[in-house]
Amino acid sequence: MSFQTVYKFFKMPFQAALVAAFLGGACTLMMRNHYVSEARILPADSKGLGGLGGLSAAAAGMGLNIGGGDGQEANFGEILNSRWVAEQLLGQDFSYSINNPFLRTEMQFRGSLYSILKCPNLDVGVGIIHHWLYIDQDPKTRILTVSAETESQQLSQELVNRAISLLATYIKTRNQTRGGAKAVFALARVKEATEELHTSEAKLIEFMDRNHNFRASSDPKVLLAGTMLENDLRLKQQILNTNCINREQALMEEKNDIPVLNVLDRGNYPFVKAGPPRAKIVLCTFLIVFLAAIALSQREWLKAHLLR
Repeated sequence: MSFQTVYKFFKMPFQAALVAAFLGGACTLMMRNHYVSEARILPADSKGLGGLGGLSAAAAGMGLNIGGGDGQEANFGEILNSRWVAEQLLGQDFSYSINNPFLRTEMQFRGSLYSILKCPNLDVGVGIIHHWLYIDQDPKTRILTVSAETESQQLSQELVNRAISLLATYIKTRNQTRGGAKAVFALARVKEATEELHTSEAKLIEFMDRNHNFRASSDPKVLLAGTMLENDLRLKQQILNTNCINREQALMEEKNDIPVLNVLDRGNYPFVKAGPPRAKIVLCTFLIVFLAAIALSQREWLKAHLLR
């Protein structure tokens, strides 16, 4: 096959692919850059797991799951992916800018995300937040990675850091623990025991006003009634003391049950863009159009051989 034949064969496909690649490159220049900010959260401090936590971690390293070792951080990803976090982010005020590399312009945005994005309803806004935020947890190390990819460097960083702050707020204020439920019940029981003690004291005082020095009385009924009132008062005092101790223990359990949020890396300010991959888009466009043009020019030959 001579050079002239090869040149004629590839001339038209090459020219078509070159034009398509040029147009594709021009289109990619109009695309805005994407920036990714990333933060990492260590596993929460496990309390009361003892050796079971270490055993579970070792088993996870071998690809096994024996349960009981995930701890409170197992729910951190679900909380960050929840609708509550998305709605809170939509309602908060942000200030960020977006650069256009082709026009070399910068657009400034200020206000709540819900108003900036001009969402027709809350569901659309929540979907956008879930598209921006990505949560991933390593099954071996249990390190949680929170990342955000947007068209703004400031917005990506702010979304990650504010999502972590909302997670910490949820843990402190909305995470209902067993110790907290016990503390509420114990406090109510202390109030009831205090009222019962005051009632018992009032009954004994009233009885002693009517029967001075009843212990020296010769009437067995008076002596028995006074003894019963004194025993009831001692019992009420013991009940009150026990409930006060239970309440203090419940308060201590409540503090210990709250997991500690260990942030290893805060959201970074992304200087390097994460996309779009302009060179790959141009190369793929060139190859696809080049092969398609060859197939189109040789369609009769392909049709004959494929049918055969």
